[in-house]
Amino acid sequence: MRRLLIEATLIFVSVLGSFSIDRYRSESKEKEELNDSVITLGKEIESNLIYAKEYLKQLKNKQYINEYMLQNFSNNIKVKELYQMHDKNPFLYEYDVDGKIIYTTKYEAYHIRWFFGFWNAWEPNTVFFRSMLNSGKLLEIKNDQIRKEIEFIYTKHQERIHNLTLGIKKHSDKSVEWWKPHRILSNSNTDINIFENKRDNELKFYLQNIVNVNNGRIVGVENYIKSLNNVIKLISSEYKEMKD
Repeated sequence: MRRLLIEATLIFVSVLGSFSIDRYRSESKEKEELNDSVITLGKEIESNLIYAKEYLKQLKNKQYINEYMLQNFSNNIKVKELYQMHDKNPFLYEYDVDGKIIYTTKYEAYHIRWFFGFWNAWEPNTVFFRSMLNSGKLLEIKNDQIRKEIEFIYTKHQERIHNLTLGIKKHSDKSVEWWKPHRILSNSNTDINIFENKRDNELKFYLQNIVNVNNGRIVGVENYIKSLNNVIKLISSEYKEMKD
């Protein structure tokens, strides 16, 4: 009887130990998966930091040229002069086949329209954040400061800049509409001639609105960059990339 009791106790202890080992392995795996997820999210945030710095440069260049246009709107501004300014302070761009930004350095007559109409779209990466949010992994981050900072970056900061960009798009679209009747009236009215000879207070009003909103957007991006740097430091201090 005693022998049976000992054997039963050993079996119970063995089973309990097995469950404990399985639970430990499961918890370790979950921690490793969360660590990997946060590290990957950190890389997305680092890529957004690089993007935001370049984006801020574009916005400041745009602001510099648009403010110059406002200050000299009633003077004899020539399009050639503005194109030369843009060569040193570019904000008009396209993407090449590899997704690299190529700034405009060769100009057509229509480019002067885009000094008003180009609103510099806001396009940070959000794929992995959305993935963590939808899977619930974001809530598994135990450090409240890190989690809240990440949420703030991807919601409040990005949404504010997005909304300001939409505001600029609205005024930019209106400025583009201003050109249409002038272009329709005469085939000889190139965009350069229209700007140099037909610009009026209505076009100046749209430009003033663009400058005003863009100033707020610059401040928003500067604050966004500060938050990105802070989160990168927080993540790197608590989460380490696993070695194979």
